[in-house]
Amino acid sequence: MKILGIETSTRACSVALSEDGTILATEDSGGSFRPSDQLMGQIESCLKVAKITAKDLDGIAVSAGPGSFTGLRVGITAAKTLGFALSKPVASVSSLDVLAANAPKQELPLWVLVDARKGKLYAACYQAAANGLPQRVGPEQLVEPEQFVKQLEGASVMLGDGLTRYGDRIQQAMKNKATFLKQETWVPKASFVCQLGQGVLSEGKVVDPHQLTPRYLYSKESDMTGW
Repeated sequence: MKILGIETSTRACSVALSEDGTILATEDSGGSFRPSDQLMGQIESCLKVAKITAKDLDGIAVSAGPGSFTGLRVGITAAKTLGFALSKPVASVSSLDVLAANAPKQELPLWVLVDARKGKLYAACYQAAANGLPQRVGPEQLVEPEQFVKQLEGASVMLGDGLTRYGDRIQQAMKNKATFLKQETWVPKASFVCQLGQGVLSEGKVVDPHQLTPRYLYSKESDMTGW
């Protein structure tokens, strides 16, 4: 199964192409440009490196949020357009799940924390799973930092750019029982979008391109038309 993975939930735009779980090509911007400035060029580059055409794809996987409002719209629009134009199935995966996949396997609970702006965090908890990818425990949350720390019990491992703004506050509340992973793990990778997307596509849990929308978790603030 050949899958194109698109990740634009942050400024670090990432594209990958996989075949049966093996990554054939990747393009990562590192956040130096806006996703809208480079995404299609990255897709074309991955196809060229992998020596396949867009018509050869078996599906498209996209990181659908939560994350940057503008970035998600860019990735979702690309996935919708390609899925419709090529008549290919589209898989929508959680941006927080993509980030969690960066973490090394461990026994402690893993929290992914992303700055949601407006004094809030996107948060989700994970535990180790047999397939190698962390398994989400409970729902994705849009939560204030004070509410987040109240639900913590015992030592935890954490990653995500939400730690930049709220890390000190979290450590204080947890009495230094939180371990923060290195910042290099805070950047989502399209290679994991491919891996997660393959599972979704294999199970037939595809999304009609016309129905594909970003998952902001915000309600009124993100009630955008045109989707």
